Amino acid sequence: MPPHLKETLAKIGASSSPSAFEEAVDLLGGTLAQVPEIQRKAGAVADVSRFLSEDLRSWLLAQPVTTDAEALCVWLADGLAARASYGAFADVIDDLWYPASDDVAIICRDPGSVAVIVIDHEERVTFTRIEAPD
Repeated sequence: MPPHLKETLAKIGASSSPSAFEEAVDLLGGTLAQVPEIQRKAGAVADVSRFLSEDLRSWLLAQPVTTDAEALCVWLADGLAARASYGAFADVIDDLWYPASDDVAIICRDPGSVAVIVIDHEERVTFTRIEAPD
């Protein structure tokens, strides 16, 4: 988990909650074990090992998700999630994900589908659109 996470979340008007994590798991298909399969089906993939924080932010903002969409940011290994706008998470991504240590997913629900962005500890970012659960 990133240092100063609570402060970063407070800065964007978010806080973590168990219900946010439970909702994220539901949107991912009921289990975190689905994440590798979601990543394999990605429509967009980037190696972020040489990205600056601005490059990662630009990549996130180039995906087909509106900046004001409600999003869940999930620290997969920590069982922690917070809710804020997609743009708010993108603005502070360098304080939410650390290379080689964190796996973070940003999940946005659209009518009929769910946008899932995963930034993993292997310094790869993926964008996948999956079917929304009933």
